Amino acid sequence: MLPVSDAWRPTVLSGSFEKGYVRLEDGIGILQIRWQTARQSPDLRARVSSYLTLLEKSARKQKKAIQFKQEDAAFRWHGDAKGYGAALWDERHGRVFLVERSGPSEVSFKREAKEQIEGLTFPDGEFLPWEVLGLQIRLPKTFRFHRWDPLAGRIRLIFRSRLSTLTAERWSLADRLLREGSLVDWARQAIGGNPTQAAAGVVGVEIGRLIRESCLAVHQPDRNQILVLRERGLRRLLDLNECLP
Repeated sequence: MLPVSDAWRPTVLSGSFEKGYVRLEDGIGILQIRWQTARQSPDLRARVSSYLTLLEKSARKQKKAIQFKQEDAAFRWHGDAKGYGAALWDERHGRVFLVERSGPSEVSFKREAKEQIEGLTFPDGEFLPWEVLGLQIRLPKTFRFHRWDPLAGRIRLIFRSRLSTLTAERWSLADRLLREGSLVDWARQAIGGNPTQAAAGVVGVEIGRLIRESCLAVHQPDRNQILVLRERGLRRLLDLNECLP
């Protein structure tokens, strides 16, 4: 997990648990997170040196001046823009992370960059947390990220395991969506099937026979949103309640 404000919006989400890349932007700066698995405890200083070499080659190709300074696994650079970063080791899961914050040279963000980089925490346990633009869920490691779809009024994340597909959606402006009916009424139109009230603010739906689809709709009034989880497969693998944050 990375401590960032709601001003940071994802522009790139790609990869899997083993290797991936995330890029966030706030209209001024850029925050990038790269990760990949390693068989043993890596030389983080060497990883940073290799990355800085790539930056230098890129700057030279664009005929731009750039200066670097490396301190063990941390680094900073300065040119037309500037950046701060570090390589981190997730020992529990055997992954190397490279976190980099960059932005305009005239803007001061060194302290914020330090807080963001040092604030990166690694998940503990069999469930991994996912959070994008207010959508918060937790999934077993067996589910791999497939893609994300920014849609009008909602966002969608899709994950796949060997036997099923899980879709998570965040619907914004819940007060408007529920203005003329209950959560059950809304779920009947948005999801289909025959939704039933499972608990206060929670509706469950089971659809299909051969290909099973289990759905859970949760009203989150503190965020003014509705979270919808759907698992589709030959059989039910998850208790969707366990996927809630």
